[in-house]
Amino acid sequence: MKKAMSAPCQRKTAKQCTMLAVEPGVITRIYIEEALHPIGVLDFASSGREALENTRHNFYDIVLINLRLPDIRGELVARLMRARQNHAILIATGAEFTDIPFPFDAFISKPLTRGKLLEAIRELL
Repeated sequence: MKKAMSAPCQRKTAKQCTMLAVEPGVITRIYIEEALHPIGVLDFASSGREALENTRHNFYDIVLINLRLPDIRGELVARLMRARQNHAILIATGAEFTDIPFPFDAFISKPLTRGKLLEAIRELL
């Protein structure tokens, strides 16, 4: 994984970070909540449009984005966030992986586990 150089969360610990998980799958959302809720403030969005709306009104240090969303591709959601000067750490999640897609800072393969999520966040802080 590569480091996010300009992310504001770098000077914080995971316990101080605000996170958004963009995930339509109910089961995956449960895994994410169980893994990350104890270490920070966690919000959820089930679609790309909902994620973009959330990031318009809230600042997040870390955003997990499923690459396969029901309405907008995860990559496009991330590009739109970056276009708005959003400096959050963006982590892509998905079943298939070849390389970290631009503009993401990291990729976590599914199935998601607590260990994978926490390791990725620690490496990027």
